[in-house]
Amino acid sequence: MVLFDELAPSVDSQDYPHLYTWLVRARGGQLAEADRELAAYLGTRRNMAVADWISEIGRFLLDQISESDFLDDATSSDLEKDRAQHCEAWYYVGMKRLLAGDKKTAALYFDKCLGTQEKNFDEYILAQAELKSLGTTN
Repeated sequence: MVLFDELAPSVDSQDYPHLYTWLVRARGGQLAEADRELAAYLGTRRNMAVADWISEIGRFLLDQISESDFLDDATSSDLEKDRAQHCEAWYYVGMKRLLAGDKKTAALYFDKCLGTQEKNFDEYILAQAELKSLGTTN
């Protein structure tokens, strides 16, 4: 079993709660506040590399990089890392599409997330819940 730290050595234990807080606030109609909080957090992160994965997710959520660039950034020659990052990328792209009202495309991305079989990832579990909420079977 690969340890989380081996896949993401620059991830702080507070990174994902900040991403999830952004999602909750954005979904609750508080996008401006969500953006301010996430941007402030990303600006103070420890262990932040120039293009670490958490920063890439944050930049995507904050509309600082395009969907296609974000999905390209998820690609890795390391198959485990590629699958893990795509699981997350497809979930966050699905959520942004859902927030924009594009339920059909959101469901396609949630399906792609589930296709990674990263069953221990929160994003995988959340994608399942979103598909269920959308009335899509999987």
